[in-house]
Amino acid sequence: MKELRAFLLLFETFIGFCLPLYLWVFGVMMSPLLLLALVAEGAFELVLPLIALVLGAFGVWGVLQLMIKVLRPDARVAAPGILLRYIACGLVGLLLASVFIGPPPMSLVLMLAPPIVVSAHFLYLSRQYLWPKTAPSQR
Repeated sequence: MKELRAFLLLFETFIGFCLPLYLWVFGVMMSPLLLLALVAEGAFELVLPLIALVLGAFGVWGVLQLMIKVLRPDARVAAPGILLRYIACGLVGLLLASVFIGPPPMSLVLMLAPPIVVSAHFLYLSRQYLWPKTAPSQR
């Protein structure tokens, strides 16, 4: 049963992040050209996709750590506050990328909704790690 659960969670992650991850990898490959255009031509409108790439990298790292924590609860990952910051950076990076790409509304929904739903599901599954219950007061 644990193997099936792990497979389904990995499949969910793959389906949810395949398009944003593909676009992020493509952006990383194109980032030297973006930097060259930014420096050589002063194309300051290219700052937005570069910021989205950096924030997306934090988001990818956060989702990977969150997935590890869900699959292996005893694994050591980043502290809960840092992990939430990584996920927030990824969300902001995803929103910035969607602003830069400027697709029609339906493809915007197809790009934004799956990673947000999958991230929310992993946040829910790891809620005990991220938001531990506070100890009762000593009265």
